[in-house]
Amino acid sequence: MNIRTFQILVPLFGFIFILWQLWKIYSFKTKWKAIWPGILAAFLISIIAIFPDVTTNWLAKTLDFKSNVNAIIFVLISFLFGAVIILYDLYKRQQKTITKLTIELSLFVADKDEVGS
Repeated sequence: MNIRTFQILVPLFGFIFILWQLWKIYSFKTKWKAIWPGILAAFLISIIAIFPDVTTNWLAKTLDFKSNVNAIIFVLISFLFGAVIILYDLYKRQQKTITKLTIELSLFVADKDEVGS
């Protein structure tokens, strides 16, 4: 089996990324629930890079695609679509929170002005 350059570089970068994320937990900059998707993605991408033919052929056979490339493209587009939906939901929640805080702040300032006059 010939080892290609990406089979060395991708797992190496994945390992470095995982260590960086674990360091962020250790130094109390973030929580586990915020980084586990990234760690899982780095791990899965590293596995696919180490065993590209085995994993992509298994994925194509499991999802009943004729080509392993089509299976990978389909799965990646599905993940990206899911990420967009999740990010949009987070954006809408953030907008609602900002609106609520703005209203509360303006009411607080208005009450303070009325008391002072």
